[in-house]
Amino acid sequence: MRKAQQEAGIPGTVHFQKIEVSGNITVEGDLVFDGFIGFSLSEPASTPTSGDIDIKIDRQTEYPLSISTSDSPALKEALNRINNEDDVTLWMIFGQRNYDSTGGATVTVEIENVRLRVTWTAW
Repeated sequence: MRKAQQEAGIPGTVHFQKIEVSGNITVEGDLVFDGFIGFSLSEPASTPTSGDIDIKIDRQTEYPLSISTSDSPALKEALNRINNEDDVTLWMIFGQRNYDSTGGATVTVEIENVRLRVTWTAW
């Protein structure tokens, strides 16, 4: 974005302030779940045991999901890299600590929004 702005001749500085990720977890079936969701800047080499936010589902059919740079060190580092014009790949991690399901369950994690908050300072 910064490069496109400069090539277009628009004077000023663009700075990315915040990354926000939101969505929904949908459960079909009977599930009690204690786990987490997080982000990583590299593919995990082993099974993660913690994440950025805890997820506790007790037979709910829907669970809202919201993570931002204030929750996630990986999102914060991604923001720093974006501001330094580096490429970024993020891995989303959905992990479990404990779960119970009497008849089986299907869990769907749907990311509906990824927002980048931007400020532009004119020269």
